[in-house]
Amino acid sequence: VPQSTMDGVSFAPTLVDADAPSEHHVQLAEMFGHRAIYADGWKAVCPYPGPSLIEGVEKGHPFGTPITEDLLAKLDAEDWELYHLDADPAECHDLAAEQPDKLAELVDLWWSEAERNEALPLVVGLTRLLARRPRIGGHGQTFDFLPGGSPIPFAATPRVAGRSHSFTAHVDIANDGADGVLVIQGNRHGGYAFYVADGHLHFTYNYLGLDRWTVSSQTPVPSGAHRLRVEVVLVGAPDAARGHGKPAEVRLYVDDVPAGYGELPWTVPNLFAIVGVSCGFAAYDTVDPDRFLAPFPFTGDLTHVRLDVSGDLVIDEVAEFRRLMAQQ
Repeated sequence: VPQSTMDGVSFAPTLVDADAPSEHHVQLAEMFGHRAIYADGWKAVCPYPGPSLIEGVEKGHPFGTPITEDLLAKLDAEDWELYHLDADPAECHDLAAEQPDKLAELVDLWWSEAERNEALPLVVGLTRLLARRPRIGGHGQTFDFLPGGSPIPFAATPRVAGRSHSFTAHVDIANDGADGVLVIQGNRHGGYAFYVADGHLHFTYNYLGLDRWTVSSQTPVPSGAHRLRVEVVLVGAPDAARGHGKPAEVRLYVDDVPAGYGELPWTVPNLFAIVGVSCGFAAYDTVDPDRFLAPFPFTGDLTHVRLDVSGDLVIDEVAEFRRLMAQQ
């Protein structure tokens, strides 16, 4: 498989000589249509949608506006700025009008570097951000988590925010009982935990560290082999303006027999803390320090926990865009 070239230069000379000249001569930049190029002390910048988001609106192309062929020609003709960083590191003095030849040289260099670094074509619209990308946990409807291993990285964790889902833990509890985490994602700043404490089955939901709710079984979990299940069923309507996802009903079961019920007035619309799933123990933190502290390993026999995400995914595009921007 053809490989991309490895760019970059060593900074080892700087470690032995603080005055050693930089070997980094050219640097390309592009993000959402905002373009720049650095070359040997000079920098050319073509701000997009404008020097500020407000100016982009005033120019008629607010943030996220696709760059058409005509708009690109206009930007290249009118909007490039030029700065001599050796004398003006704060980029206060635009020299584009005074040194058009130098600017043209850098603009040409930007295009050649953009082609070499596969930064073309310029795709600026928000559609590419909102599009679902391939991910390990992004396909399928059921996932089995095994206890005791390393936590599943956040990027590979199946998404449960914004959709109805259930966890089913297959356990065997000794006569003297068992406590501990069955499955958990997140931390005290947001997440959920399905666990046994004081002999009872619990599900704790942490809304971004602001609110916490716990649903518990009415009676202790008996000894023996059991299937412990929690269902989180989205109901009602979201309140995107307040950052609230749909409300939910939480139902606990022991061997398909109802064991507890509660309601979440709202849920996380799209993202918990960027902490993945761990099974059989809390690898990172608790979701409620008043309930338990990590690692709180499950002391019974846990074979696996099955996640079912067959519920429809509810996406608020504005909230989803904000999430994606925060991850850039």
